[in-house]
Amino acid sequence: MSQILLFTNNPLNEQAFEERLRQLGHEVFTTKQMIDICLAENANNDFIKIFQHIILSETIANGEVKELTKKLRSYTIPVFRKSDECLEEAQLEEWKALGITD
Repeated sequence: MSQILLFTNNPLNEQAFEERLRQLGHEVFTTKQMIDICLAENANNDFIKIFQHIILSETIANGEVKELTKKLRSYTIPVFRKSDECLEEAQLEEWKALGITD
């Protein structure tokens, strides 16, 4: 079992996904407010250390995802992007450079 931090702009949209993760034995903390906290200047984001995985929902704009990954890069926690769309080759290469995907 692992602790997962799920960033989203619409927590109600994540209920089915959250439930599937829980059925697999994971603890899930879904949050909208933590996005703004993580993006704030000089924010203390040490609370992130209690999680084993971070998932960024498709409800978060790509620009915000880039900023979040810059802030989260200093932690050794894997960050995943949840999406229901296929990435174009240029965007995939950019995300690889940022460490968002393999």
